[in-house]
Amino acid sequence: MIIRWIRLQNILDDIFLSRGLRSKIYASNSLPSNLIAGVGKNGLDVAILLNLNENKSEHQIIESLAHEIAHILNNNNTHDSIHQEKCLEIKLQITKLMGKE
Repeated sequence: MIIRWIRLQNILDDIFLSRGLRSKIYASNSLPSNLIAGVGKNGLDVAILLNLNENKSEHQIIESLAHEIAHILNNNNTHDSIHQEKCLEIKLQITKLMGKE
C-alpha cells in the first residue's frame, strides 16, 4: 500500500497556512499501542504524530489527521459533538483534495 505523504502534507499546509500556522506530520512505529495519534501546538507550529502500527492505511491516516486537526482548529481537547462535526468536515475536505492530483 502506498501512502501519499507529500500530498497529505501539502493538504495540511493549505489547511494551516490559511490560519497562519505551520504543520508537520511525524510518524513512528515505536509508539505504545494505546497512542493512535497526537497533536501539539507551539506558537505557530503544529506537530501531528501518527503511530504507524495503528495507522496502516491511507484511510486510517486521514481519519487520525482529521481528528487531530479538529483539536487545533477548535482550540480544545474535547471529544464532543462539535469536535465530531469538525472531524467529519476535515475528513471530507482531505479526502476530496486527495482525489485531485
